[in-house]
Amino acid sequence: MSGKRMKSMIGLALVLSAMPWGRASGLAIGAPIASPAAEDTSRALIGQWDGTYTADHGPSGTMNLTISKDTVLKLTALNLSMGSNMAAVPVSNLAVTSTDISWTLDMMGQACTATAVEKHGEMRGSMACGHVSVQFFVTKIVKP
Repeated sequence: MSGKRMKSMIGLALVLSAMPWGRASGLAIGAPIASPAAEDTSRALIGQWDGTYTADHGPSGTMNLTISKDTVLKLTALNLSMGSNMAAVPVSNLAVTSTDISWTLDMMGQACTATAVEKHGEMRGSMACGHVSVQFFVTKIVKP
């Protein structure tokens, strides 16, 4: 490679590294950037939510969930009424986008998925567990 071409390439590398998406901004090139809408949704989710669910193959009931954030957003508690008891349901993989919220849960040893949409302190969604579908509606009752 010629010396002139090498100098051009080094100059281009220096220019690119000074651009807003380069190291000067603290972001690595290609790093995902959270959308402002997803950040707004994340903030709106933190708190306690109470409501009801209906199942296509079983009784309806009440539910509550708690979403918190320390270093990451977490669904820290999900409880469903089953008969006269509230049962804690293990949850994981909470994901928030600018359009919806999703998580996975374990119901009686079966992996299930949940998807919801939050708007103005109300969350509507569904949970799918094999052949059973559950619709839910919760409202925010405790804000952080």
